[in-house]
Amino acid sequence: MEERHLERDKRSEARGFALELAAALQGHGASAPKIEALIDGVSLKLGVDTQVFMTPTALMATWGQASRGHTALVRVRAGGVDLDRLASLEAVAGLVGEGRMSTRAGRAVVSAIVGAPDRYGAWMTTGSFGLASAASARFFGGGWRESAAALVVGLCVGLLGLALSRRQSTAPLFELVGAGAATALALWLGGVMGPMSPQIVLMSGIVVLLPGFTLTVAVSELSAGHLLSGASRLLKGLSSLLALGVGTALGGQLAWALGAPSLGAPQPLPWWTEVLALVVATMASVAIFQARLKDAPVIVAAGAVAFWGASAGTALLGPQLGTFLGAFAVGMAGEFYARVSGRPAAIPQVPGIMLLVPGSVGFRSVTAFLEGDPTRGIESAFSMGMVAVCLVTGLLAATALVDITQSGGFLERRRSAGRDPIGGEGQAER
Repeated sequence: MEERHLERDKRSEARGFALELAAALQGHGASAPKIEALIDGVSLKLGVDTQVFMTPTALMATWGQASRGHTALVRVRAGGVDLDRLASLEAVAGLVGEGRMSTRAGRAVVSAIVGAPDRYGAWMTTGSFGLASAASARFFGGGWRESAAALVVGLCVGLLGLALSRRQSTAPLFELVGAGAATALALWLGGVMGPMSPQIVLMSGIVVLLPGFTLTVAVSELSAGHLLSGASRLLKGLSSLLALGVGTALGGQLAWALGAPSLGAPQPLPWWTEVLALVVATMASVAIFQARLKDAPVIVAAGAVAFWGASAGTALLGPQLGTFLGAFAVGMAGEFYARVSGRPAAIPQVPGIMLLVPGSVGFRSVTAFLEGDPTRGIESAFSMGMVAVCLVTGLLAATALVDITQSGGFLERRRSAGRDPIGGEGQAER
């Protein structure tokens, strides 16, 4: 009888660990295919029959047979991507699955990871928004004036997000209010700082609000057969684009009512500023995605591979296939990094992908519709879809190629030996 109770308690702890791990992964930016694959693997090693069904805001887990099993439904508040926490959670899953940590201890560590403060504070993250906006202005073809104005707009958008996120009632207004404020400020700066392109300043200033990554994850989930999760993310991305477009229209009307800005063509910058912008953008993504500082060299290298891979592909094959080539390159780099270091491939891949995501194209589509130009809006929407599909295809091709060519020798041994226990330094440094 006592052995039966012990076995029941053991299974109950295993179920609780699987459920808490899935909720933690979901809340910090993991996709549905990734979560389900990880939970299936851990549950198999723990000897519990678990089936997990994911959506962006809820998860449902079932253990045992349908007629006699247990089912749990958990509401999840989706958050941004936190690379440090994701790496720590995957490490805990590996330790529990290998029997090097009990499920009870695993649940305690998962709770500690989720409850720990962010690696970078709100002010540093807000400053990173400004740096990312300034670097994006260079990528969009802006000059010194556009980069300086984008820095100001990005900082203001970050501060506005910091203020609105304090209340649950005002948080949903962030995209609309942020886009409106960014538009008005970009046009006003055009009159204060001299001739410039307000369009470049606006696109750069709201780059952190563009849902390109959400749209990319949605397409990847749809391609993997996770239709409900993918469709939900797709609708969330489209609603974000619509809110940004409406906010931009309102902010533009306000700015023009106060006075017309001084419009002008961007002044060309020397070639080395593109390298500087790439370093600044990738370093800013370290704080935005809460990655460890020691991962910064890997993230910068992945950003360079993605950006220049896509640039070379665009010059040779066109924009869509260029995006495929950039995504394939950063996907290969991420998969190799994961197999050598034992840490998630998302650490180099997510910041690298952010340089390729089609959010700006989707934003142009919405603004075109609002300006009464449906033809240009449809063309931009189709281009956005093509870029997203090419990006996801490039990542899938990289993963498939690495899996096919993996010998199971050196790389697999390194992956096992290099596992970061309990998130390694990542959790200890918090």
